[in-house]
This record gives sequence, C-alpha cells and structure tokens, in this order.
Amino acid sequence: MTTSKPHDQMNLATLIHNFSLFLSVQKQRSKHTVSNYVRDVEQFFSILSIDSPLLINQQHIHSYLNVHYKNNMNHRSIHRKMSALDQFWRYLIQENIVTNNPWESIRRPKISQHLPNYLEEHAMLELLNNYPHSSPIEVRNKAILELLFSSGIRVNELIQLRLHDIDLVGHECRVMGKGDKERIVLFGSRVQMSIQYYLDNARMQWGSIDKTLFISATGHALTARTIQRIVKNANRYHSSSVEITPHSCRHTCASILISNGAGIRDIQELLGHSSITTTERYSHLPTKKLTQHYLDIMNQ
Repeated sequence: MTTSKPHDQMNLATLIHNFSLFLSVQKQRSKHTVSNYVRDVEQFFSILSIDSPLLINQQHIHSYLNVHYKNNMNHRSIHRKMSALDQFWRYLIQENIVTNNPWESIRRPKISQHLPNYLEEHAMLELLNNYPHSSPIEVRNKAILELLFSSGIRVNELIQLRLHDIDLVGHECRVMGKGDKERIVLFGSRVQMSIQYYLDNARMQWGSIDKTLFISATGHALTARTIQRIVKNANRYHSSSVEITPHSCRHTCASILISNGAGIRDIQELLGHSSITTTERYSHLPTKKLTQHYLDIMNQ
C-alpha cells in the first residue's frame, strides 16, 4: 500500500507544482498569470539557493529584494514578484505546510498610477469615420475597430469570439475573459451595423466553415498579432498625437464611459476587471457634466 507523502517532506518542485494547480483550478487564474507566479517563486528560491520554504526568514527576504533593487528593477515588477510570493505563502499556510507568512510585514514599493494612452472621443470618431471600407479586408478591420472601441474587450477576447457569441439585435456579445470568466459586454448601433455589413459583404464571400467571428480572407481565425497590426495602421486616420494600441482602445472605451457619467462599478463589470483598483485609474477623469459646470463658473 502506498501512503501519501507528508507535507513537510514534499520537495520544493512538488510544492510549486501543487501551487500552480491551486492557482489554475481553485483560483481560476489565467495561464499567463500562473506562469508568471511560478517563475517568480522558482526565481526566489534560486537566488537564495534555498530549497525549502521552512528555512526562509526575514533576512532572506531582504537579501532577495536587495538583489532586485541593486539591478534597478522597476517597482511594478518587484511589486508583482512580492504578490506572487505572498500568494505562495498563503497557499502553504492553507495546506498546513508553514504557520506564518513572512511577506505580510514587508512593505511593498509604491507604484505610481499613470492613466494609459487613450483617444479623446472626437479623435476616436475621427478615426472610425475616416477608416476606409472599400475592400472586404477593410470592412472587416473597421468592424474590429468599432467593436474594440465600443465594448472595451481585450484582444484575446476578440479573437476568440464565435458567431453565436454575438447578439446583434440585443447589442451585446458574450466574451471569455481572464481566468475563463464569462461576461456580457455591450456595444452601440454603429457596431451592430458595422458587424452586419462585415458578415454580409466580407465574411460571406470568404465562405469559411470556421465559426470564429473575425476571420482572414483564407477562412482562418485571426491572431493577436494581426489585431495589433490593424490597430497600429489605424493611427493614420486620426489627428491626435496619441499612438494607440489595442489596449488603448480599451482605455478609450473606459474614459468615454467615465466622461459620460458611467459608474466605476458598472465599468468594472463591463471591462471584466477582477479588482476595482484597476478601474479606479479612470476615476479622476472629469465628466462632461463636471466640465460644463466648471466652464459655466469660469465664464461668469
């Protein structure tokens, strides 16, 4: 008869492997997040040349952090590594492998919050109105841009959309976000007309059996790199000095929602932010109502 190995006799590789399963299955973290966390934990023990979490003390942690500070690692990266290690120790406590979390008393570096690049509403409309639609490829690209700006979905969410995920009548679509979390996003009548035009005048011509919404002229699903190239090339159609990326489309959507009076919690739900802190980056943007109120005062 085989017996399970006691927790305190598990080797480090096994603990990290079990931690990755915990993140994937129970926490439903994305593959990207799990990969980063595992790498950070492995790097921590490698730098210290220690093979057991039971041997770690405060001095080890400070030595580890000093390595990164001496290498001029930015605060955001250090903050993420500390988060990964904090999560690892929380897991170890849950599994009765250790009794305390040494990361709880370590102050994390302050991260300055900068609002990412985004287009003002007039610049976004300028881009969309100027974008050509004389060829099937351009028709498809315009529909992609309209949806990115209107819904704020991520690139990976967009390329995974299937035909049955879109409800043109209801002006909504179902997306699969980070951690395989489904949510409903909304879009306007411009997107409805643009996608319908793409389906009738581009996708139908390409005759693909693939059920993915946005496809290539050869009938294959698009890649994230293709979407990035489409957005980059679209910069020529607006006069703003801002150079947008696919993620800038997402930020543009959020900033327009804020300026038109949408609530932070509503925006968090629409964009699929797991933490309200992420959404609060936009909270300092002035709303149109506030801007008009300010102008009324200044013009008296």
